[in-house]
Parts: sequence; C-alpha cells; structure tokens
Amino acid sequence: MNKKSIQKLLKKANQISELNSQYNSKEKIDIYHEAAQACRFIGNYDEAIKYYNLALYESQLDDLHDDILYCYRFLGECYLYKNEFYTSERYHLNFLSLAKQYDNDERIEQAYTCLTNTYWIWLSYLQDDILYDCEHDQLSRDLCKRSLDAAQNSLLIIKKLNDKLENDVKEKRLIIIKDTEQKQQDLALRRVRSYINIANAMSEKYINDGKDNANLQAFSQYIKNAIKLSKKYNFYEELARLHSSLSGFYLFLPNYLHYKKEIIATMKQAIHYASLTKNTNEYLSCVYDIAQVRFCGRCLTILKKTENYKIYF
Repeated sequence: MNKKSIQKLLKKANQISELNSQYNSKEKIDIYHEAAQACRFIGNYDEAIKYYNLALYESQLDDLHDDILYCYRFLGECYLYKNEFYTSERYHLNFLSLAKQYDNDERIEQAYTCLTNTYWIWLSYLQDDILYDCEHDQLSRDLCKRSLDAAQNSLLIIKKLNDKLENDVKEKRLIIIKDTEQKQQDLALRRVRSYINIANAMSEKYINDGKDNANLQAFSQYIKNAIKLSKKYNFYEELARLHSSLSGFYLFLPNYLHYKKEIIATMKQAIHYASLTKNTNEYLSCVYDIAQVRFCGRCLTILKKTENYKIYF
C-alpha cells in the first residue's frame, strides 16, 4: 500500500469515527482494522492503537467475539513494538482470558504464542541494556520462566487441535483433502515454532542457571524435534533460523572453541536453508545473524587471550 492509499484510508476512517455515517458496526470495524494495519505496517504504532481501540469499541457494542480477540491481540503487539512491555502483557493476558471464556482453542494457542514472544523480547531488551544486571535480577529469570510456561501451554493446545483434526478426518467431517493438508501443515508450523520457543528458554536456563544437563538435554531434544518436523514440511525459514540459533548457542558456551566444527557446520546449514526460502530479507537476516556470531566469536577470543595479562591504568 503506497502513501497516497494510506492517507485516503485514514481519512475515511477518521470521517467514520467523527460522523454518524451510514456504515454498520461490522463495516466500521473492517475499515478501522484496515487503517490500523496500514499504520502498523509503516511503524506508526500510536495511530494504529487509536484505530484498534475504535474497532474494539464497536466490536464490544455488538459482542463480536472474533473482532474483540483480534483487537486485543494486535493492541498487545503494538505496545510490544513500542517496548511498553507491561501494557503489552496486559493486553495479551486479556486476549488469553477472553479466548478461554469464548472456548476458542485456535485463539487460546495464539494468545499463548503472543505471550511467549512478549516475554522473550522483553528479556532480550533487558539483556541488551549494558547497565542492567540480568545475572542478579529476578525479573529476567521470571521472564524466561513465563516464556517457557506460555510456550509449553501453546504446545498442549496445538496437540489438542491436532487430535481434533485427526478425529474430524476419521469421522469424515473433513472430506476435502487439500483443506485437510493445509490444516495439518499449519499445525505443524505452529508446533515447530513452539519447539523453537521452548528450546530458546531451555538454552537460556542452561547458559545462565548453572549448566544443568537436564536443560541441555531438553534443549537438544526440542531442537531435534523442530528440525525433523521442519524437514518433513520443507519449512526452510524455520530451518535457517534453527541453524543460525544453534551457531549462537555453541558460541556462547564457555568451551566454545571445542565446537568450532559444529559452529561452522550450522552456519553453512543456515545459509543453505536461507537461500532455499527465495526470500531476500530472510537470507540477508540470516547472513547478518551469522556475521554477528563471527564478530562475537572474535571478541570472545581476544578477551580469552588477554585473561592472562594484567592491565594497568
């Protein structure tokens, strides 16, 4: 959508919000959603929040469950992009609570995934702050645990959805093979992403909480599960990210020099799968991640070499 189209859409949305127009609630909601998405796309999250709130108000007037859930989900995402983590968490918890109230397993799983990502990005934000003492602050540990709990709950709901799909196929409620295959692939992708989210949390716990072998074994198993399922469905983007993450994991082990072969091999695999996505952004993102890994590796090597020398000021 170009700039002119966005301006035209926002003008229409503003006119609807200011005047008693001929549009019914559902039509207003659709226009507000479209306006909010356009603002989110260009990074204007404050304006996006305004339109999502307008859509939420109309949705609540007519008790339109799907639209209410949609608004809570993306309000949470907008606040996440603004690094307003407590507010983002509040909206996503409301998303989860209402999804449970409406008995909507699809949205329950989405809400758990949103919370997983919120807690993980929040944790990463703290870790990137050089003045923040992650090692001795309880919040960072709590965020890792919350992310892990949400990811595990997401995986449980995915299993429930998968069992329902298999039962529907068995009972011949789904007779269109293409639709069934698409649903199976969608659930497989969700499962892979949950495996990755759980593995990330296990990695964090292993590196920062005493090198517990149980966490390392769990991390390894979830990575294996994610790779196996990704290969089955040719999820190349996930395979690229998995191998890129593995390079980073090996690099931040205390004895990372023992894993030089693994680091190089996983880097090559990441580049290979990124090229298969035929997605330039994904490929460049993967190359950037690997460049960071190599840069960090050189820095750590230099630091280790200087450990035996005293530095005087």
